[in-house]
Amino acid sequence: MNEEVDLLRQSGFDGVIGKPINVAAFPGLIVRVVQGETIWHISQA
Repeated sequence: MNEEVDLLRQSGFDGVIGKPINVAAFPGLIVRVVQGETIWHISQA
């Protein structure tokens, strides 16, 4: 994991979908979140 994810975890986040949003991947990520999966998706700009 990268430092950003470590900081978010320490701050109490359950997951993240980072920007910029990948329009093709976004719907699938939302489905996974709604199903209760923890998502740590950091976009690579």
